[in-house]
Amino acid sequence: MASQPQSKRPEQPVLKRKGFSVCGSSFYAEGAFRQLSGVRLLELFFPERLRLKREQKQAAEDAKRYFGKAFFSGQLRWHAIPFKASARVDELRKLLQDAVVAGKVRNTYLPDDDLGFRDESWTDW
Repeated sequence: MASQPQSKRPEQPVLKRKGFSVCGSSFYAEGAFRQLSGVRLLELFFPERLRLKREQKQAAEDAKRYFGKAFFSGQLRWHAIPFKASARVDELRKLLQDAVVAGKVRNTYLPDDDLGFRDESWTDW
């Protein structure tokens, strides 16, 4: 008796709305896979404020690796800070940095008005 070929499992759908996506059990802002807290963003913007040299070095390396238009726009979405899609990288950086310094960046992990989307998406999926 010939064995039947096993069918490949279909890829998980990616549901998108308002700059956020759900794929499987992962919820993320487009452009930044995960949200960083206000405290962590402060460390990335000002690594010299960290006490230990190795932490300063790590934060500076992370900032160099992360900082780009996709990162800034993703973090701004996570923290519900409005911005123009046409904004340049330096404008997005300044907008996020100013919000972090002013304490407008929350240490929660999802803008409140988007909780419904996450729940709906996981239910739909």
